[in-house]
Amino acid sequence: MGLFGKLFGDTLGQVVSETVGKVVKDAMTGQNTSSINQNGQAKPQSGMMDVLSRLQNVVKDVESIGNTQGVAACLARWNTLLPQYPKWDLPAKSMSIERLGDRDGGNFYSLEVEVEHEVEMEQFRNIYCDRLRNAGFHKAGKYPSEDHYYKRILGVVYHVDLEHWHENDTVLNILYRIGEPEGGYDYNPTGKPTWGDVMDTISGNQSNSQSGKSIFDILKGSL
Repeated sequence: MGLFGKLFGDTLGQVVSETVGKVVKDAMTGQNTSSINQNGQAKPQSGMMDVLSRLQNVVKDVESIGNTQGVAACLARWNTLLPQYPKWDLPAKSMSIERLGDRDGGNFYSLEVEVEHEVEMEQFRNIYCDRLRNAGFHKAGKYPSEDHYYKRILGVVYHVDLEHWHENDTVLNILYRIGEPEGGYDYNPTGKPTWGDVMDTISGNQSNSQSGKSIFDILKGSL
């Protein structure tokens, strides 16, 4: 859990303890044990029912605090875990980043974001895809797809997988991993160099297939 988690947990525990104590004390002394009926008149309410109702509100408040802190903690860790990718800064009820094992022995990360309403899912997807494209990510490979975006940085291909976006009605999932698409990042059915090859050569990010060629060789091959 770490020091932050322990301190945060201790703080929440103290808040819960103090609040629960106050609720029980009020119930024992007969305070706040009435409610309003449909005619606007006060009616007696069981002390135990009042305690349970107020404790439920305490739990909701604590969960809200915990979720907010969870989002803040994930965003704080983003620059360390996922610095190559656009940060998720859209509204979120809760958020988690999990490190997963890859079949090739490496690691990739799973981001889960809980949103308020199901209708937000598609809107947020469109916004995040725009941010990916603005950051230089794009479809690539033999079978380009709107579910997969790639960007090569210093010879390493970073991959954003949106294929499992709808984890459920209000939870979305994004995978971040390293790896090229089927057919390769520079897949080109014509066999001719593209302007992407030219720009990669200029920036020093050329693939193995173009490695060793000068900018003039690339330009000549594209004509």
